[in-house]
Amino acid sequence: MKPRILFVETDTTFLHNLAFRLREHDMHVFEASAVDGVLETIRDHAIEVVLLDLEGLRQQGIELLKEIRSGFPETDVVIIHSPEQVALSIEAMKGGASDDLSIPFALDELLAAIRRGRYRSKNSGLAG
Repeated sequence: MKPRILFVETDTTFLHNLAFRLREHDMHVFEASAVDGVLETIRDHAIEVVLLDLEGLRQQGIELLKEIRSGFPETDVVIIHSPEQVALSIEAMKGGASDDLSIPFALDELLAAIRRGRYRSKNSGLAG
């Protein structure tokens, strides 16, 4: 079964381009450019890994992370942030994100983070 990924990113160009690249790696990618509807997408599509970009969302992204961890403990969260957002990254890791990537990152780094997240998700009982 294809990995089910939700990518939450406010920069729609980056969102669409990276989602396209992930689909080239045989992943089922859902896209969200805002926090609206994210929890419903996770629930309705049994999302295994959420890629959550803190660049545009900032504190709203931290709040979303908390909601995901509370409502969907089996869903893994990987955060993406700019080097200037180290404090937000630390807060996100303390809040339950399992991995973080600093922009710019190599596609191989992202794919490895998704594999680790999917492994954690499968071992929590979500994916089949």
